[in-house]
Amino acid sequence: MNSNLWYLIGSLWGDPCFCISNGRVYVGVYGEKEFCENFMRSLFDVFGEKGYLYFNRSTGCHVGLIEGSSARLQKIYHHLAQFGPFNKNSWRVPEVLHRGTEEEKAKALRGYFDAEGCAYYDQKRGDRRIEVESKNKRGLLQVQNLLSSFWIISKLYRDRNWWKLRISCQKNVRHFRNLVNFTISDKRTKLEKLVQSYKRNPYRKHPRAIPL
Repeated sequence: MNSNLWYLIGSLWGDPCFCISNGRVYVGVYGEKEFCENFMRSLFDVFGEKGYLYFNRSTGCHVGLIEGSSARLQKIYHHLAQFGPFNKNSWRVPEVLHRGTEEEKAKALRGYFDAEGCAYYDQKRGDRRIEVESKNKRGLLQVQNLLSSFWIISKLYRDRNWWKLRISCQKNVRHFRNLVNFTISDKRTKLEKLVQSYKRNPYRKHPRAIPL
């Protein structure tokens, strides 16, 4: 199985445009321009289908998707749908992924953190963390379980109607950087600055980095 399929699936856990309306298929994501471009690149790599990118003024973000009514697009939709549902409040990590390879798990996590995650460092407060938030507690618990398979410990917090999954502590942050990371350049830069902000690395051995 092409591992980029799992990047698509993880991306769709974020803010998806995934439906069939009036016989027309929509498969895409909302978000930052680079993220949408990565999504479309993976779509082409997995399915050989070129999408398009536009800026949605009503939502204030970019959209990258494929759409149409052809049998080929219907087939792509139903192939992805078997790993769903893809809804912001009810997405799930498919059971088959828990039995997958490290690369497949990392690709799915990378897609989700590209979609919804951020790296944060407040020098004054010494606050360092990688964080993702969702109203879908069950989905975040399953992401937490995936992270634990890489020995990345995370914690779940409630913030009003949202749940936040937070990765902190130098060891966990470094494991995330080496094994999952972001593909979006701005997020990768912020994460690298976060890692470099630690005074020293007390861990002599690092887990093997998984290729992007």
